Amino acid sequence: MGQSTFSEIFDETVRVMERELKECITLEMTELEKQEARRFFYSKSGIPGVVMAADGTHIRMVAPNENAVLYFNRKGFYSLNALLICDHRNLIRYVNAKYSGSNHDAFIFEESPANLFFEERWREGDRQCKILGDSAYPSKPWLLRPFANSQPNSVEAEYNFKHAKARVIIEKTIGMLKGRFRCINGERQLHYTPTKCVRIVLQAKNKMVQILVQPKNKTVQDLVQPKNKTPQDLVEVALVVC
Repeated sequence: MGQSTFSEIFDETVRVMERELKECITLEMTELEKQEARRFFYSKSGIPGVVMAADGTHIRMVAPNENAVLYFNRKGFYSLNALLICDHRNLIRYVNAKYSGSNHDAFIFEESPANLFFEERWREGDRQCKILGDSAYPSKPWLLRPFANSQPNSVEAEYNFKHAKARVIIEKTIGMLKGRFRCINGERQLHYTPTKCVRIVLQAKNKMVQILVQPKNKTVQDLVQPKNKTPQDLVEVALVVC
C-alpha cells in the first residue's frame, strides 16, 4: 500500500473512531460501578471512597518543526505528556494528551477538565469520589497522594505502601495501552505533527476502551468505510492503528 493511500485511510480511521468511540469515555460512573470501584481500592489500600487512579506518561515523538523546546522533557527526549485516569477494571476514564513534554504533571492536572469534575463533586458533598495520584500531583481532599519523607515503620510509611499497592492499577493500565499500541511505546516514536500525535494517542485510548467494553460489538472494520478502499486496505490500517 502506498504512503498517500495509507495516510488517507489512516486519517479516515481516526476520524471515525473519534466520532464513534468518544461516547464510551467518561468520568461519570453508575452507582454499581462506584460501589465496585470503592470495594476494589479499599481492599488494596484500606482507604475509603476511592474510585479511580491518575498518572502521567510521556509519548515519544520526533522533534516538531515549531516550538521544539516545549516538547523536550526532563528525561531527555521529545514527547507529549499525557494524563490518564482509570478505574478498577483498567478502563481508561479520561485522557488529556494535548500538553507538550516539558509541562509538569501537576500543571497538566490543574488545567484539566478532570480537575474541575472532581472539584465540583466534592463541593456538592460527594465524599465517595476520591482518586489516587503519585507525589507529582497536588494534595487535595479528593486527590490523595503519598506522604513525603515518611520514616521507616511509621504510620505514614504504611499508608504509602498501601497507597502504592492500589495506585499500581494506573501503571498497569498505561503498560497495557503502550503494550497494545506499539506506536506510542517508548521504544518507538511518533513521526507526526504534535496535533496528529494527540489524535493518535486519543484513538489508541478509545480503541483500548472498545477492547475492554466492546460497545455495540463494533470493530474498526465495521466503523470505517472510506470510499474506493477494499476490506484488505482497512484491515492493514486497523492492524497499524490497533
